[in-house]
Amino acid sequence: MGVALLAAAQERGTSWPSGADIWLLFWVLCTAVYCVLVLVQRQNCTRAGLRTAVVWYLAAEFVNSLGWGLYCYLLRPVSGEFSGLRLICGLPVWVVLLFVALVLTTRQNRRAASKHS
Repeated sequence: MGVALLAAAQERGTSWPSGADIWLLFWVLCTAVYCVLVLVQRQNCTRAGLRTAVVWYLAAEFVNSLGWGLYCYLLRPVSGEFSGLRLICGLPVWVVLLFVALVLTTRQNRRAASKHS
């Protein structure tokens, strides 16, 4: 998300709310929803379960930043400026990555809980 926020902040000619403001708000909202969904499930509320949730969250963050880094800095538009619409259309990618992280966290924690039982 850091790369996406940096790219959104470099957007030219925007008024408030800028792309960076929308990205930051969306990031905080998605992170809060992820935390709530992790804590709602009993198998995720152990120390090992929370550690697994953090690792998968950081993996999703890394994949998202890597993708945005490739898009924004290697495949940059010819004009050199970022389109606000392009940046905003990328927000669902973060939702999908967090959903995959949540599924993987829950699956891994369920397997670990069944092995210990």
